[in-house]
Amino acid sequence: MWEVSGTRRKMRRSRWLFVLISIGMVFVATTSVAAQDWPQWQGVNRDGKSVETGLLKTWPAGGPRLVWKTGKLGDGYAGVSIVGNRLYAMGGLRDTNVIMAIDTKDGAILWSTKFGVAGVVGNTSTGNVFPGPRGTPTVDGAMIYAVDHRGELICVTVADGKIQWHRHLVEDLGGILPKWGFCESPLVDGERVVVTPGGPKGALAALNKRTGDLIWRSREFTDEAYYASISEKGRFAQPDRAKEMAWSHPVIAHGKLYLRDQDDLLCYDLQAK
Repeated sequence: MWEVSGTRRKMRRSRWLFVLISIGMVFVATTSVAAQDWPQWQGVNRDGKSVETGLLKTWPAGGPRLVWKTGKLGDGYAGVSIVGNRLYAMGGLRDTNVIMAIDTKDGAILWSTKFGVAGVVGNTSTGNVFPGPRGTPTVDGAMIYAVDHRGELICVTVADGKIQWHRHLVEDLGGILPKWGFCESPLVDGERVVVTPGGPKGALAALNKRTGDLIWRSREFTDEAYYASISEKGRFAQPDRAKEMAWSHPVIAHGKLYLRDQDDLLCYDLQAK
């Protein structure tokens, strides 16, 4: 999503973020949960795949049987995470955001924790404004990590929602608030939680997941934050890069990775030996 003015400059900055996420490079998320759980954005492996079996082959005309419904989540577009018999969600209620735990058996709210500031982020001059958090909470063992639309990052306990630490992607990490707000689902990588504040200090930031202390920033990768979450498995440096930007998408076919770099076309072997 780019504005007309300054389009080329923004597309250049965003190219690396798009490529990084498009072909899935850098980290592998690790979670200690059962296979049927859905502990973070896009599931256990962040690939959108469910291993559930024994489901309906076709749906009845009126849809599957409704088990329960709750209307107390508040404003927002946040996805949900599920571990065991608990579901975790976020929303905006009046002047504050909340993260909450819900019983999957009956939809009862087990606990609710206030954090950040509710309200809208967007283009107020045109009325294109959207309230509430946009990301999905990430459950890792006894802790949950979440970011709201203004950049408030929190770590709370699974048991009762008590806040262990919090950081702000803009105020504490020098990030840049995207036009439509942050839409991020934190990635837990071992002892680190990785987020995307964006900006000149580094697009990515890794924090100690237990304390919130900064571990590193991607100082050579300084794109602004856009509307995506990290899901990466490796990276390498392409030799002899062209001076001009390359716009072609990477292609993987028949066990090979193809990269177009201006006048050059590179083919890499991806097959396991």
